[in-house]
Amino acid sequence: MRQRRWLELIKDYDCDILYHPGKANVVADALSRKEYPPPIRVKSMRMIVTPNLLETIREAQDKSLNVGDPKGERTKGFENEFEVNASGLRTRFARIWIPRHCEAKTLLLEEAHKSRYSVHPGATKMYRDLKENFWWPGMKRDIVKYVSKCLTCSQVKAEHQKPYGKLQPLEIPVWKWENVAMDLVTKLPKTKKGHDAIWVIVDRLTKSAHFLPIRETFSSESYQSSIQMAPYEMLYGRRCRTPVCWGEVGQRELAPNDVVAITNEKIDIVRARLKAAQDRQKSYADERRRPIEFQVGDRVFLKVSPWKGIIRFRKQGKLGPRYIGPFEILARVGKVAYWLRLPSSLEGIHNTFHVSQLRKCLADETAHVPLEDIEIDEKMNYIERPIAIKDSKVKTLRNKEIKQVLVQWQHRKGSDLTWEPEEEMKKFYPSRFGT
Repeated sequence: MRQRRWLELIKDYDCDILYHPGKANVVADALSRKEYPPPIRVKSMRMIVTPNLLETIREAQDKSLNVGDPKGERTKGFENEFEVNASGLRTRFARIWIPRHCEAKTLLLEEAHKSRYSVHPGATKMYRDLKENFWWPGMKRDIVKYVSKCLTCSQVKAEHQKPYGKLQPLEIPVWKWENVAMDLVTKLPKTKKGHDAIWVIVDRLTKSAHFLPIRETFSSESYQSSIQMAPYEMLYGRRCRTPVCWGEVGQRELAPNDVVAITNEKIDIVRARLKAAQDRQKSYADERRRPIEFQVGDRVFLKVSPWKGIIRFRKQGKLGPRYIGPFEILARVGKVAYWLRLPSSLEGIHNTFHVSQLRKCLADETAHVPLEDIEIDEKMNYIERPIAIKDSKVKTLRNKEIKQVLVQWQHRKGSDLTWEPEEEMKKFYPSRFGT
């Protein structure tokens, strides 16, 4: 956009744009004065396949062909199509054939997924890497199954698919003010009468709302001078029944019969329109969701959110844990919620969760994510805390200098050392500076 504005400005002038090479441009600009660090030199690495692996594959190939069961070995229809390469290995499509029952298959999958050169790739990338040199029937299916059982990927990687759980609309009320929604607006400046909060009450059927000025230490049974009655009496048309004031019990005629009949007709129209709106919203939402059901006894991972705090500037660690567990499902609550068996370290957290917060565990049942490495609060957030100041420096900018400190963080996956502004660290963590 900036270049476009400059072009619109200079198009009204008769001028020529001349290019000066760097040697001829004697006027130093910002780019020519900038000092660049020396380039990082990376030493090329290569992986050498040992003869033991090739010998293991060769022996498995001979054993598979000598069994005489092409269907069981998945070689039916192409057992005569193999070619022998220079190493004495049977190939197909110019790729080494891996038999069904071969120890080398597990070694290849682990090398392509868990080694330092691969760093846990997804199923698609892992398949593309392996298919360049190896082949076996059902190769892509086996790779997808192997990646889905990886505990590290289940713990760290985020899902890029539709969330679980269909939308469950709320029940439509039958009568006005039968079902209400409430909220509080607090921390407001006090008025002359001492009110510092607003109580918002909304009728879910008619969508009408009341805004009541109250104090934070407020009871719905107390008398309010602004409305000349208690809020409970205003909402329900009678006083709250207490041992001090027990109102009349029984049927009372609130309005003539014709008024009640007209009101009932309007309410039926409103409920029908609300039902149509709910169905329309549910159809829109369900297009972006996918159904899933778990069984009692299944093991699932529980989703947690990283809570960095203000000092972390909402930065997210790439290798931070997104799921903990696995946990056993004890019971199903409603249509889209489940009751989990949580350990004693999470006893302060409610053990019923929506299906969108769960992920099915396909890894080994004995594998688990240790909870000692992370700290979980009641909102399923884990907190990173600074434990030490390792170094300090002064970062020079164009117009100012910023003092920074090298902070070592606790409960952080990946690199636990980051540079943070010294002023912010002293403000939020003064104990680390001896103050």
